Amino acid sequence: MTSPIYRYFFVGAISACIDLFLFLSLVKFFSIHWFLAGCIGFIFATLVNYFLSIRYVFVSNARFNKKINELSVIYLISIGGLMINQLVLFLVLSLFINEFLLSKLLASACAFIWNYSLRSQYVFKSKE
Repeated sequence: MTSPIYRYFFVGAISACIDLFLFLSLVKFFSIHWFLAGCIGFIFATLVNYFLSIRYVFVSNARFNKKINELSVIYLISIGGLMINQLVLFLVLSLFINEFLLSKLLASACAFIWNYSLRSQYVFKSKE
């Protein structure tokens, strides 16, 4: 059996593709501002990530008895991930380069580290 970090990386890659597709589509084809597009993509990708994670990576209900509580904590943690995501997007787009794809990839990598760390250590770690 593979390590949870490898399975989470695979799930994260799927979620990142959804996030990236939504982000770029909203910015390029619908002329939605990058900040709002980043939020929309991240929110949808977080939901997909949660359902794939409880199916393939983590044991759901390890700490919380109800899925709604678990999902609520996931989104609370994801607010931090979204803040990191948006900050990196802002910094790269406004201070360094105006390239949406590279900016989003860097932002997603930073948010990935945050999300995995907190989800594995807090949300899905067994009660002891």
